[in-house]
Amino acid sequence: NPNVTEQAQFFLTNKTRTIITNGEAEVRTQPDRVSFTLRAEKTDAALQPAVQFVEAIIAKIFEVARKFHIPPHRVQTDQLCIRPQIEYEHTTGSIISRGGTKRISKFYASKSVNVILEGELMAQYSNAMKEFLQTGCLVDGERYETSHLFEHRTRARQMAIQNAVAKATALIEGLPVTLGAPIYIQESPNAAGGYHRAPQMQMQMQQMQMMNTCSEDSSSGSDLAEGSTFAAGTIAVQAQVRVCFELVEGVLPPGGLVPRPVPAPAPAAGPAPAAGPATAAAAAGATMEPAPAPVVPQ
Repeated sequence: NPNVTEQAQFFLTNKTRTIITNGEAEVRTQPDRVSFTLRAEKTDAALQPAVQFVEAIIAKIFEVARKFHIPPHRVQTDQLCIRPQIEYEHTTGSIISRGGTKRISKFYASKSVNVILEGELMAQYSNAMKEFLQTGCLVDGERYETSHLFEHRTRARQMAIQNAVAKATALIEGLPVTLGAPIYIQESPNAAGGYHRAPQMQMQMQQMQMMNTCSEDSSSGSDLAEGSTFAAGTIAVQAQVRVCFELVEGVLPPGGLVPRPVPAPAPAAGPAPAAGPATAAAAAGATMEPAPAPVVPQ
């Protein structure tokens, strides 16, 4: 990473001891808002039956929405989509050739409804989804969200900072330094969270299980699939930070290295003293040397 190399060179030039650690944190919370899309579709040889089938399912979806008192502005429909399926009657006998007569073999019709549940309606989510699926529609996906995203993200950032401090403290344990003030703090743009989107495959499998269970229980008069639930679960709010701390010289354990203090700079006036061994060591900054061994007389 060129930026890390430049920063390291800057600290070496300015004789600054530093340590860089990454802090990570995750806060999990209950969602208070879920949005999902219900889709009705039909393929038929005639256009009118396909459209009527789709509109009938959409009408059932609105009946379920009214039953659970979902506000009308939280149930919005998209435009009706009609797509003809074209086939070619080959006159040359070749399967690859398209030089024959073109004709419409089938019609595909679809329409979607976007539904949002929030607040107290979240308690009815599982039962509402069961009845929505019994209308014959498909679920294109779910998105769980929280309205307190800023508060949870602030808490995650604070926890990430604490994690970075704990890592730095553990790394310098036993060294003749202490953790100083942070030089810079950088938040990772990859940190996300605050919502969870259910996978499309998972939704399709839940719907197939629901339909199979309903068909098996139809003889006993059961309308809802027993044991099939659509739980909102929890969502994660994440934070990642990168912190650079200054290292300050500290006291060593007994028998360890003895830190030598940096002498005060000499006055500007007057000739400079001769550079002896001690003066050269002081000019080079603080150094760490082993404690002198005791002299035993012979």
